[in-house]
Amino acid sequence: MQPGKYYLVDVGYKNQKGFLAPYKGCQYHQEVFRATGRPKNANEIFNTMHSSLRSAIERTFGVWKARWGFIHNMPRYDFEKVQVPLVGASMAIHNFIRPNSSDDEAFKKVANAETFTFNDMPNVDGLGDDDDGEPEGDDDIHMNEVWKSIRNELVRHRRELGL
Repeated sequence: MQPGKYYLVDVGYKNQKGFLAPYKGCQYHQEVFRATGRPKNANEIFNTMHSSLRSAIERTFGVWKARWGFIHNMPRYDFEKVQVPLVGASMAIHNFIRPNSSDDEAFKKVANAETFTFNDMPNVDGLGDDDDGEPEGDDDIHMNEVWKSIRNELVRHRRELGL
């Protein structure tokens, strides 16, 4: 894993080197935020964005897997010499098709999927940057600092935008 790069993982993973998990013990799912209408603290602001990003990634992989059937049941070819290049080539073609075909059936299937974006969240005045203190059970000091840094930056941006 390259420095500054992280896998976006679900709550089942610890917030550890290379793995960026959501804050535990507070709201996470987009449907809940749509229903409640307001994050309760800065950690939930982080979680709304984490959840939105994970949803976008899952939709992207859904379209990719729908387009390339072999991804579901990869043939037993040499991993490094065949499987990795197959995945790379199919993603390159997928990424070429996306901006060049507005009438693509694979993309139409997810085009109307609801997403929860940064601007959909209500005003966050009064929410502090350091709500909820230290995360429980996640002891990677570096990743906890990354967590807090991203969270605090999200709160700062929302305040600057007056959202």
